[in-house]
Amino acid sequence: MKKKTSTVMSLLLILCLITIFPTYATKENMYEDLLVERLDIAEISGNNVYYIYEELFYYCSDSVSNTPDYVLVKAASPYIGEAFFSTDFGEYVVYTCYYAPYTHAYHIYTPDDDKVYTLEEAYYAEIEGLEEALKFLNGTAVALIGDADADFSLNIKDATWIQKYLADFVELYEPCGHSQLTGEACDFNRDGKINIRDATALQKYLAKIDS
Repeated sequence: MKKKTSTVMSLLLILCLITIFPTYATKENMYEDLLVERLDIAEISGNNVYYIYEELFYYCSDSVSNTPDYVLVKAASPYIGEAFFSTDFGEYVVYTCYYAPYTHAYHIYTPDDDKVYTLEEAYYAEIEGLEEALKFLNGTAVALIGDADADFSLNIKDATWIQKYLADFVELYEPCGHSQLTGEACDFNRDGKINIRDATALQKYLAKIDS
């Protein structure tokens, strides 16, 4: 009897947690037909149509709704060669690092208002739960600007790490096998160089002396 009661209580607890917290559902490219045409990514070669399309993540703040708040989409036209580049917005730096026959472009689609955003546009539009989508960028690494030790948080250890790097005591971390992401993250004042000014600026920021 105790075992049965315990099982029932466990099920009730799971149901409560599902109701309280946002859900991250897995579905099958629900919006492909709409977005491939909208993003104009398809290319025709002979009788074949080529493109890459994948819905990587669905964010649902309401567990009852069948429509996600937003969908993280990877969609791109074919491209042959290397694709290494970085961009930053807000407190994030995003570094794409891979050899692939495609350039991977990420988009946020919000079905309720039928809008498509770049990651940067979605950030400045203050899309709820966007930080969760950044964990699902395959072929791409994400860091907080100033996060020198790559633990996805900003603290005094990062300023110390930059000082150690400048003194040749440590090397840059290499997400995806490349150190460029950490180099971009260490450049806290965004002047294109890593130097003692970055450590000082980060210390001031953490002490709330500077914004």
